[in-house]
Amino acid sequence: MERQRVASELHDNLNTKVAAIRWQLQALEDSSDEKNQKIITNSLKLINDVYSDIRFISHNLMPDEIESIGIIPALSNLINQLNTSNRVAFNLIADIDEFKLPQGYTYPVYNITFELINNVLKHANADHAWISLSKTDKEVVITVKDDGKGFQMNEANGGVGLKNVRSRVEHLNGTINITSSPGQGTKSTIKIPTT
Repeated sequence: MERQRVASELHDNLNTKVAAIRWQLQALEDSSDEKNQKIITNSLKLINDVYSDIRFISHNLMPDEIESIGIIPALSNLINQLNTSNRVAFNLIADIDEFKLPQGYTYPVYNITFELINNVLKHANADHAWISLSKTDKEVVITVKDDGKGFQMNEANGGVGLKNVRSRVEHLNGTINITSSPGQGTKSTIKIPTT
């Protein structure tokens, strides 16, 4: 109930105010002053990013909806929403008809995938990213790969996003393997036992 309340506050109240600011800035876009025009353009870009982030976070706070529609439709909805922003082209690879998770795994798997997607958006500076989900009788495998700037592996331990992912994976007795190097993108592979 608390998650639903926060999601509603973000979506209905905060997002409405951000949208109002965006409309006011858009009304000033035709300003003839070159300096003001640059400020307005940069402000609009930031406001649009904040607007997208709020929608992104509020969507993530709705576990009942994610559980009811299933992991693949939930991720498809998320990726369709992200792809409208033109920041990174996301691709989902999974068998929609056959992919079903055991009871209680949908929301945690969604959260882990969400966190990895968020890391791509915030840090990768990528043009493309691929999210793959596969399942055997014993485990779920999540792979998120991007073509971004990558990083030195000894830098990975300090990131809050990766710490959150590691914590969630450990809670499910899973394993995580991250490979990256500067200029070569990043690949994260997570295996979560389901038996």
